[in-house]
Amino acid sequence: MPQWIWKLNAMLRRNRMTAEKTEELQAHLDMEIDAGLRLGLSPEEARRRARLRAGLVSEGMESTREELGIRWLDGAATDLRHAFRTLTRHRSFGTVAVLVLAVSVAINTLIFCMLEGVVLRPLPYGAPERLVRLYDANPASPKFPMSLGHYMDYRANARSLDSIALYTGRDMELTATEGQSKRLIGMTITSDYFSVLGRAPALGHAFTDSDMRRDVHYAILSYRLWQDRFQSDRAIIGKAIRLNREPWTIVGVAPAGFQHVGGDYRSPLQGETVDIWMPLPLDLPENGLRYWHFCNAIGRIREGFTEAQTRQDLSRLANLYVQRYPKAGQWTARMEPLLNEVTGRSRQVVWLLAAAGGLVLLVACANIAGLCMARAVARRKELSLRHALGANRWQLIRVGLAENLVIGTGGACLGLLLARAGLPLLQQLLPADFPRAHEVGLTGLGAFFAVAIAMATVLIAGLLPMGGSRTPQTQQRITAGRDSRKLRSVLVAGEVALAGLLCAGALFLLRSYQQIGARDHGFRAAGVLTFQLNVPGNGRAKPGDLARVFEDIRSRIGGITGVASVGASTNLPWSGYDENTNFGIVGRTPDKDDSPGARFQAATSGYFEATGMRLLKGRFFERGRDVLGQPLTVIVNDALASRYFPRGDAIGAKLDLFGNKRQIVGVVMGIKDSPADLDTKPAFWFPIGQVEFDPVFFAVRSASADPGSLTAAVTAAVHAVDPEVALADIRTLELRAAGALASRRFALWLFQAFAGLALVLAATGIYGLLAYIVQQRRKELGIRVALGASRIDLWKMVLSDGLKMASAGALCCLLLIPFGGSLLQTFLYNVKSFDLFTAAAAPAALLAVAALASLGPARSATRSDPAVALRED
Repeated sequence: MPQWIWKLNAMLRRNRMTAEKTEELQAHLDMEIDAGLRLGLSPEEARRRARLRAGLVSEGMESTREELGIRWLDGAATDLRHAFRTLTRHRSFGTVAVLVLAVSVAINTLIFCMLEGVVLRPLPYGAPERLVRLYDANPASPKFPMSLGHYMDYRANARSLDSIALYTGRDMELTATEGQSKRLIGMTITSDYFSVLGRAPALGHAFTDSDMRRDVHYAILSYRLWQDRFQSDRAIIGKAIRLNREPWTIVGVAPAGFQHVGGDYRSPLQGETVDIWMPLPLDLPENGLRYWHFCNAIGRIREGFTEAQTRQDLSRLANLYVQRYPKAGQWTARMEPLLNEVTGRSRQVVWLLAAAGGLVLLVACANIAGLCMARAVARRKELSLRHALGANRWQLIRVGLAENLVIGTGGACLGLLLARAGLPLLQQLLPADFPRAHEVGLTGLGAFFAVAIAMATVLIAGLLPMGGSRTPQTQQRITAGRDSRKLRSVLVAGEVALAGLLCAGALFLLRSYQQIGARDHGFRAAGVLTFQLNVPGNGRAKPGDLARVFEDIRSRIGGITGVASVGASTNLPWSGYDENTNFGIVGRTPDKDDSPGARFQAATSGYFEATGMRLLKGRFFERGRDVLGQPLTVIVNDALASRYFPRGDAIGAKLDLFGNKRQIVGVVMGIKDSPADLDTKPAFWFPIGQVEFDPVFFAVRSASADPGSLTAAVTAAVHAVDPEVALADIRTLELRAAGALASRRFALWLFQAFAGLALVLAATGIYGLLAYIVQQRRKELGIRVALGASRIDLWKMVLSDGLKMASAGALCCLLLIPFGGSLLQTFLYNVKSFDLFTAAAAPAALLAVAALASLGPARSATRSDPAVALRED
């Protein structure tokens, strides 16, 4: 009789193997024989290979590995095939594990795409690591637009800067040969703008120093405008086009895909957002060069200089400038890396969402670990048999790892598909003003990240149940009985705690959002249609002509049926307008320590009524009263009135503004620069009838519920005054106001989605563990029923187990809430890092979810048949 049969019989007697175990062994041998036959082995070699892999023979008894052609990769492939067949037979385990992993991988892949596109990817310029944003700064304004005088001084004397450039916004109207003009997003730039960014025009040339004059009408087109409007005409260089109804000569076309650098002041976002560039005039009077701060500044650090050295160099020059021009103000220099300034606050939002996605991944890992634990318990007989037949620790671990690798592969592939499908939705949810939103996409690095986190998750989840044990016996003990339940209970409690932390974060953001929405913002956005209007000045030589055009337009729009009020202003609430100036108070001696300063704007009559701004004292601007030839007037906000007229005597007082004395005729409730700002900045409004400004925003308050229905009639009214003028940025004031809260709303939506998913995963973990406990204790439950236990008693027992795990997780969550609140503090408004509402609501939600998840297993426990349970072995 062959020796391996004797060995098998001895093993069967020693381990007292049942017929079921014998059948399992035979099935395993048959599977290995089939695998050998598929590899091309003869039937005899396949049987010998199967006996060798089952541990029934040693290498010396049969043959060598080289003779049988067994390699490590062959064994791994066999394990993977076996794992795939096993998961196919146990579809519920494989399906749940793959789905849990896929959803968490998809979420984290999308967040990584945001992180890569917004924060990690270098800016699309030459040597972007040496690009910086430059500011003028003082204690009251740490980041202020740069004056032309500082720019010229830094450009001429800064040893640490290779080049420096200024730019500021100036929208233009491209006069159409037929029909309506087209509004172009324009920027005026200095000659070094393109060279600072390491790019050169695709056609023509950049501006030169001699072009920086007010009488020069040169322009550089964007590549997109050149293609769309001028049909890629290469002969466009040197030709004239009509901008603002005046001839401008095209001297260049920007390179394809060239992205504007963005900016905080009079600038669109970074990206392909600019249509045309014009020279920035530097031939201004002395006060314009030294006192006017209206330009964004960028610079390129010279090779061999560090950021610290550059800051010292600029500070030295700023101090010399103060000594040379003391009346220009006590300004210092501030420098920041360009990438940090481009991403701005969105960087914090992305990192916050990355942390939330990481918590979801941890919850998923714990969930999959629990599933792996249950799977190990279910197959402990098979593992015992493998160990009895000589399988070592690595071979036992490899069985589980093979299954996990199959799950990881399925989860990674499905997760990538979900991420690809969810990317358009993410791009729609991203706020319109979210920096670098156009660069968010699924790249090769994102795909690698998805595969990496999927494999890392399943490997960690698969090794966690092993508990770091060093012997197969200890592994079997851990995956069975009380030790298994304890470990799974810890995993479930951890899931609950992390889910609770996400719920607390969502509550923090929700309460903050509600607090901002409940504030009195000083205006009423509902029912208001807005648009921007730029009326070119060609042909208007007399003062007051522009004001009369605006008044004409206002009168025609006011005559439309359904219009309650209409007016125009240089800015709208929360539009980011930021013009500042110092002023004097007539009759008071200037205070050297507190020079009065405020934001200044201009408005027509009807503007304050149209936007719903509240009059606190005095009157609004009136048609025919606040115009040229009448006493000079001004309206101030309550922040200016309370700061400089604390006794309430602002009405009738006079301000010295740009050399003219203007009487305060009204005080309105102030509007903060952004919804979450704590303080309102002092501000005042000129009447456009006395001081002309262009362009302006019109606000049209509708008497009906839908202001958008007025669009066609309003457009016709404007074109009745000037057929060629273009209306731009037509949308309701509610949409503009909502845009100011878009980043907060975006973070809130995703946080709520993450918290909901984490709660579902935690509930799944509780349900799975309780279902497993009920299954393991069915004999005990049968005995309890036989001894007189009621269904209520069984319900209480199962619910008690679920609530104990949830309570442990809720307690951990309660301890983590202050830490999470402190991390969210920069995103919160009027909400403390720990408040009683959140401390009570998050644990209460966890307990409620745990109770719901426990109902299924509790119901299953009450259906236990004592007769069947008592007959089980």
